[in-house]
Amino acid sequence: MTACYFEIRKMCATLVLRFYEMGKLGGELDFHRLGRPNHHVHHDAMPKCGSHNAHIAEEIVRTFDWSFPYHGCMSVNMSSSARALVVVALLSTACGKSESPKSGENAPAKTAPAAVEPAATPKKAAKTPCAPACSDATHAQVCSEDGVASLVDCAAKGRRCVRGVCAEQLCKPGALHCHEGELYKCDETGSNRKVEKKCRPDGICLTDAKTKVASCIQKCDKALQQVTLASYECEACDFKDVPFCAKTGPETSCSEAVCNGGEISYGAGMSECVRETDGLIVPGSEKKGACENATMTVQYEVCVDGKPEKRSRIDGC
Repeated sequence: MTACYFEIRKMCATLVLRFYEMGKLGGELDFHRLGRPNHHVHHDAMPKCGSHNAHIAEEIVRTFDWSFPYHGCMSVNMSSSARALVVVALLSTACGKSESPKSGENAPAKTAPAAVEPAATPKKAAKTPCAPACSDATHAQVCSEDGVASLVDCAAKGRRCVRGVCAEQLCKPGALHCHEGELYKCDETGSNRKVEKKCRPDGICLTDAKTKVASCIQKCDKALQQVTLASYECEACDFKDVPFCAKTGPETSCSEAVCNGGEISYGAGMSECVRETDGLIVPGSEKKGACENATMTVQYEVCVDGKPEKRSRIDGC
């Protein structure tokens, strides 16, 4: 309505000036002077009191100090037909066409766009508990970061599986060999041995330097002097001062078989301590991750070939 009101006021000023030029502001309009047939505007053509347009008409009259009644609303000064023409013309011209409200002038409220909910973050897939292990003597189970288990063929690398890692073979698969003065035979995986023949105390097991064949002997090479042929029945070893993964440690007291000019003698001596550490978890190396979907990743160090290596597994929580 505000825009319509100001438009009417502008048009009123133009019409009043025109009426003054025509000398008809105070009496009946001569429509022949305007190029139209002479007739009067009846009150039925006027806006009704109380209507939206009637309020605009009243504002027009007050603006120009007109005081005329139509349908009992106002008193008369100028010709009713002339006044009615002014009001109807202004209303139909200024308010007959719709105008877009200007910014800040009763503009319709803008509807806020519907809130877009953020996409739900996909949940991480649950991991399957997985830990290194030996599926058999030659295959080690290893775990990916997602807990997916896979097998590694240790035998293809000339190794065996020990506590979930590929380690050095204990002995040559299927071969006879000497161990602590006795004759042993290795299994087909290189993981275990069993006594094939006892050589002590009447002899000792020795591997021929030329043929590489192991057997029980009662005599030794005459060229050998004070050469230890085998150590056995050793005292317990003390590994407290060596790294956890170390395979060898300080010497310890053992029984010995010694070659002296072709003869085998028995006595005592010192021998280096040897142990197997492959697959052992280094104490204090485990670091547990956050629990997600009832599982957690555990980082740790494991012994391989006498040294620690970083590994991981998936545990339940």
